[in-house]
Amino acid sequence: YATHTSQITLNADTEYSGGRLCFFSADTLTVLSRPAGSLSQHRPHVLHGVTALHSGTRKSLFVVDEANGLGESGVVRVTPAHVFAFLGTPEQLLR
Repeated sequence: YATHTSQITLNADTEYSGGRLCFFSADTLTVLSRPAGSLSQHRPHVLHGVTALHSGTRKSLFVVDEANGLGESGVVRVTPAHVFAFLGTPEQLLR
């Protein structure tokens, strides 16, 4: 397991229905508002989940450290070409 998990939100939560990141801690359920560009982080022992996605597309960059056991092979080193393929061309991003 990763010692920390980070997610960077790539689109606004107004672009989809459902897909909300939730945390349960100290007997409290917290549902985050996640504007585009926001960062959420948590340790592995924090109980969390995501509600069902009903419509739209939820885009986020999911980042874990090397201790997660997923990095032995097939690691993707993200290039600008990957970002543009995912989000659109520079011209589209500047609109």
